[in-house]
Amino acid sequence: MIVATLYWPKPSVGSIKGGNKVVLESNTPLGDGQDVQSVTLGGIPATIISQTQTTVTVIAGEFTGEIPEGYVDVVINSTTWGITTKSEGYRYVDECTLCHTSQC
Repeated sequence: MIVATLYWPKPSVGSIKGGNKVVLESNTPLGDGQDVQSVTLGGIPATIISQTQTTVTVIAGEFTGEIPEGYVDVVINSTTWGITTKSEGYRYVDECTLCHTSQC
């Protein structure tokens, strides 16, 4: 089985309120373009809005609870390829911190 490698999400930082679009790309197939079943950012489900064999675009979910320190794992679950993880690939921040990054 081929193991997919995820590149850094674009963007890799987003608000704890969620709602931002995040593009996940790989150098190998993540699925057949239709079979990615779920994506989580730090364990928070993201809404899949489009997918191809090597790209999945999602809307980040709202992070509830204490803001994690640093980056969290990005996990893609596909019926064809199984689970693909980008360790420490996404960071949730509060609105104040977000306004001091290039994501404003």
